Amino acid sequence: MVRDVSERRLMEEKLRQSEKKYRELVEAATSVILTWDTAGNITFINDLGERFFGFSKDELLGRNVVGTIVPRPNRPAATSLD
Repeated sequence: MVRDVSERRLMEEKLRQSEKKYRELVEAATSVILTWDTAGNITFINDLGERFFGFSKDELLGRNVVGTIVPRPNRPAATSLD
């Protein structure tokens, strides 16, 4: 029982360290990195993406990628999210 708990704690710590490294890598990337869900709503954007598109995370998260940072067909991209 004690071994199982120790192994689990060790695995949890390794996972935390891995997530931290991933987060640092993504935030320091020299490329825009963003993710969106199956509905096209933005779920993550790194710092460079914020600067590149000119919107904060708060402005982008939860908004649909089409019409926000990817123009709709035959329309320009958004210049404001109001």
